[in-house]
Amino acid sequence: MTGHAQPARTPAPGRRPSIGRPAAVALASAVLAGAGVVAAPAAFAEPECLGPSYDFDGDRVPDAAVGAPGGTGRPGTVEVRLSGDGEPRTVVLRGPVGFGTAVAQLRSYEQEGDDRFCSQLVVGSPEETVYGMPRAGAVHLYEYDAAAGTFVRRERITADSESVLGTPQAGARFGAALASASAAEETIDPKPQLLWVGSPGHDGASAPDSGRVTSFVVGATDTTTRGGEVFDLADVGVRGSAAAGAALGSSLSVRGQVMAAGAPGLRVAGAAGAGGVALWFAPPGDPGGPPPEPGTQHPPVLVHQALARVPGEAEAGDRFGAAVHVFPVAGDPQVVDLAVGSPGEDLGPDVDAGMVSVGRVHPGLTQPLLDFRSRHQDSSGAAGTAEDGDRFGSAVSAAFLRGAWRVVVGTPGEDVGSVRDAGMVQALGTWQGWTQDSPAVPGGAEAGDLMGATLGADPEVVAGRAPDVGVPGENGGTGAVLTGLLAEGSVVRLDLGAAPGARYGRAIAP
Repeated sequence: MTGHAQPARTPAPGRRPSIGRPAAVALASAVLAGAGVVAAPAAFAEPECLGPSYDFDGDRVPDAAVGAPGGTGRPGTVEVRLSGDGEPRTVVLRGPVGFGTAVAQLRSYEQEGDDRFCSQLVVGSPEETVYGMPRAGAVHLYEYDAAAGTFVRRERITADSESVLGTPQAGARFGAALASASAAEETIDPKPQLLWVGSPGHDGASAPDSGRVTSFVVGATDTTTRGGEVFDLADVGVRGSAAAGAALGSSLSVRGQVMAAGAPGLRVAGAAGAGGVALWFAPPGDPGGPPPEPGTQHPPVLVHQALARVPGEAEAGDRFGAAVHVFPVAGDPQVVDLAVGSPGEDLGPDVDAGMVSVGRVHPGLTQPLLDFRSRHQDSSGAAGTAEDGDRFGSAVSAAFLRGAWRVVVGTPGEDVGSVRDAGMVQALGTWQGWTQDSPAVPGGAEAGDLMGATLGADPEVVAGRAPDVGVPGENGGTGAVLTGLLAEGSVVRLDLGAAPGARYGRAIAP
């Protein structure tokens, strides 16, 4: 893939490169709750991954992971709700403040017998101190141990881990966003996938907080890596002070050959915080293989408002790219749709009402971007009315509803009657929106709930699955997650966090 690589470290003779410093084999603070240990089904010898991504316990059902990153001295946690082959239970992983800001999965399958690496848990911990540098950030990689019934940490990865290209910086927040390609069940001949890590606070040359995205593959043996690269705004032609404050890597999404990285602080034509999205295009084949031949892939592309194909003016504070989601196009596996949230968009007199832009990306074309269209709460097919502070587009995802892929939008600043910032979620093109005062939705709308501040980012791992909805402000910041809200015919469930102020639901997967 394109990008500028830094010199890779050379391991000592006879030693395979590995990520990071030696790590404890097991996470001592893993806490089990609920039913007893349920053994995973026996491994199969065929070179395939039987379960879909996020099936950590091997019962062919994806398991939900929820981050509660804490704050103001409160430690972070990640709660994994295992389906347990019909006997559900919960595993809680604990870490420092910020642990759980982002959650994702990663595939490291390389050969027969690597079944436990078909889907591993990845946790972003961007507030961690690294070598005395506060908020440099780290990423934790776990595999599920069926015999022990818990997760075992394989490695703690930082920006300078071996074969990961980069250098830790104070305030870089490595791990603030994570993404890796997911897959449906029964994937034949699976291959390791790239892990993408956002560091929105990374300082570039003459560009503080310009941001960075790092990619690498983690192997199945000794956590060896390959294919590592770093991507900065210089790769899309934005350099020096023009990139300052852009916060590239604040949001990430990947599908097929397309990776999208939000830079919501990007200055466009002098407008600070107008925002942008950088797109990188991978060639078909092994993501951890040799670099592509020249001319076999598109160079990276920068998308922002005021481009010929993207409607709307680039205005200060729009924050285009605060949320991104890449989702499939029915009937054409090579093409994807890209949804971009601009929660700071002003609509006439309505300040920070918010907007979402949706466009098609075709990696096989000379010009990969097709026309974008913009949607807001006053658009046809949308629910609600655009108002001050709604922040429509703070989170974006997708769900297959009424025979088509629909963009799902979070509006955490929505007022429900006189209740301020209770929040709302809607599916564009259906006229449908939900608040916690909607019929069959539990909880009740309360001030500061921020329903829709986050959405599950990988609902397509199972046909018909819809994204879970984060309510991180529920009960004074304790947080909650709504499950089944957008799944047609499902009963909606509200799962509450356990720790006051921990912001349970700040990150959700799938």
